[in-house]
Amino acid sequence: MRTKPLLLSFAFSLLTAPFLQASPINPMPVEVGSDSIRMAWGLPGSTDGFIVDASSEPFPAGAPIISSITFDDTVSSLTVSPLLANTTYHLRVGDLQPGGTFYAVEFSTLPTLTEQVNGAQLTQTSSWTLRANWLALGAGGAIGYTLQASTSSDFMPVSMTTITFDFAQTTMTLSGLQPGTTYHVRVGALNWVNMPNFFVMGSTATAASTSTAAGSGLGTAAILPATASGGEVVTATVTFTVPSVGMSVGGRLEVGLPFGWGSYLQTTNPGQNGYVQVTSTAGVSFTVTPSTSQSVVIDLTSGFLAAGTQVQVAVQNIFTNCPPPNQAQAVWVMKSAMGSGSALSSIASPPVQSFVPGPAKWLSYEPWSILTVAANNPSLALRLQINDNCGRPALTSSSITITLNGLMPNGSSSPDTGVAFSTSSNFASTATFVGIPAGSSTTAFYYRTSTIGNSLSIRGDYLSPFDGASQSIWRTVNVLSSSFTFMNPSVDSGTAVNNQTSVTISPNGDGIGDLAFIRFNPSDNAIQWHVMISSDNFQTPVLDYWGYGQPSSSLVWNGRSFQNQPVSNGAYAVRLEIPGMTADNSLSITVNTAQITGTITLGGVPVSQAFVNAQRIGGTGYSFAATDAAGGYTLHGLLSGSLYNLYVNYWKTKKRSFFHRFYDSLLNGWNKFIWNGSSFNFINIFKSFASPQWFQFQQTMTILTMTTCLFDVFTFCLYRGFYRLPICNLRFTDIDCHSHFSSHPLN
Repeated sequence: MRTKPLLLSFAFSLLTAPFLQASPINPMPVEVGSDSIRMAWGLPGSTDGFIVDASSEPFPAGAPIISSITFDDTVSSLTVSPLLANTTYHLRVGDLQPGGTFYAVEFSTLPTLTEQVNGAQLTQTSSWTLRANWLALGAGGAIGYTLQASTSSDFMPVSMTTITFDFAQTTMTLSGLQPGTTYHVRVGALNWVNMPNFFVMGSTATAASTSTAAGSGLGTAAILPATASGGEVVTATVTFTVPSVGMSVGGRLEVGLPFGWGSYLQTTNPGQNGYVQVTSTAGVSFTVTPSTSQSVVIDLTSGFLAAGTQVQVAVQNIFTNCPPPNQAQAVWVMKSAMGSGSALSSIASPPVQSFVPGPAKWLSYEPWSILTVAANNPSLALRLQINDNCGRPALTSSSITITLNGLMPNGSSSPDTGVAFSTSSNFASTATFVGIPAGSSTTAFYYRTSTIGNSLSIRGDYLSPFDGASQSIWRTVNVLSSSFTFMNPSVDSGTAVNNQTSVTISPNGDGIGDLAFIRFNPSDNAIQWHVMISSDNFQTPVLDYWGYGQPSSSLVWNGRSFQNQPVSNGAYAVRLEIPGMTADNSLSITVNTAQITGTITLGGVPVSQAFVNAQRIGGTGYSFAATDAAGGYTLHGLLSGSLYNLYVNYWKTKKRSFFHRFYDSLLNGWNKFIWNGSSFNFINIFKSFASPQWFQFQQTMTILTMTTCLFDVFTFCLYRGFYRLPICNLRFTDIDCHSHFSSHPLN
């Protein structure tokens, strides 16, 4: 089927190389269809005509060359056809001269569009939704489809759009439309770089609203199972209970995965990853539409849900993230709108799953560092831990036996004849294996050898608790000829004091007692030492240092963490250690500074993750913190009696990338973007962007630069393949919503 070419309404900038003869100036494609491409160029001067060549292989091509030719020297564009649909062509434009044809530099590549779909028709409309069917083009014909609706017949702008990368899909639903509104509808088949070839199906009107219920963010929700394991594949069911007002036609629910979970929700392939199925105790009809890759909108298309009715949303085979150490729960997205006139809004208590350890998968040392010991002396306890996929301790369902072997240096398979293992530090008896009992996650043993040298090894052999496969765990050992000691450890605030084991500092920027100096003399300057500062018995270090030899006055702590953030007031323990060999915990540092506490709100609502910064007026010293879920913050490391300027910045990053709005701007010449200030869930992006000044098309990336808009540059990527349409550098998606400046006296 020959289709109307798609107008490429942007300008291309293409570098050209010098030629001996005149050649067409800056050739570029201006139209692309399913079977044709039209090229345009600047006239070079004296010529006998022009030729446009297309080939599915680079020139000189082994594949056939399709050409279009003119002997009119005033013609500045030609259409080359017939071409194959959804096929990439190499393109070049030549100048016909008596001495031969002189080609401009080859214009990279450009794919033709797919054929248009056949049998497309509108099959269902409601107050908020419409559905369309068509005949699939198949795997070679299209990689997917997009369905669009607009209140304007020229589709500028597009009111609502959805996309699928399932080439076999034959039906799609648009939701979130306005009741009693006429929409023009089109379906586009996507070629391999996601350019659509649209077929306009006509127009249809959504049903007038018959809503008898209203309200946003109402109802309650629960989830089963109540727990989830990180790094695993799980299935869950969210149950929503309708509130007292009920839910009428046009009411909606939105259910979304917790942040960071890696699945993509879909409604077309039962049994596959991310499949969503919706049922209700009332037996009414729903339309389920993915609104983003990780959430679905559920529209009530018929009937009425009375108070207490339950809606079950089952999500199959979803991939959980590995949570950070301080994350105990995963919070699902749950929004509701009780009627067609109500907006979707989050319910008060969304569904929550608690993270629990997953099944045992692999073995590790805790900690897992190079072991240093003295010859003929027992090591510190070496702890083995069985972990889940995320590296968290896991409980074994059956016992695990680890066979221990001592080996000579540098990965040698030769046994260390001087090695011994034991489950007791005094080596009352030796052992060749250790075990992790069923229902446990750890075991410990001790190591000793008479062999002196570096890069010896401990190898532990065991059967994987996951699949029974043979596994080995290794640890490198350096063996010294004598024991290592930290001599004369002390701590002070600038002047060394022999044998002083504690000090109080006030790191507030006044230059007095701001620093803690840690001092010691190592017994062996060739051995690497480790110094760690912690407030929780060394479960998580605030800061640590590695080094060799005597630190003199170079080992200094300024009362700040890894992130350069002032620590809270309190006592901090100092550990001097050679990992696995020697540990000295005799030193401590107490931090005592002034602080500011407060709460950040925006429109009376607490703001979490706002950045609060304090700068001292007339002096040095600063502090910063992020607000918690209740908007609260505490700034540490401040000087009592000083004035500080407080700066508060808050960014609200939009969650929904309106890729198709940019896509329409590129392909259809639409350059008006409208800011929708009513919701942070939408990015309709600013007003009256200028038209593109240059555009470069490559196989994997599109870069668009605008010179007359609110921002200098933005970039987005156009990748092949499912779920690879990210907007890469939209700096304006971080909207500064709240910022203020004030001075606060600190008492």
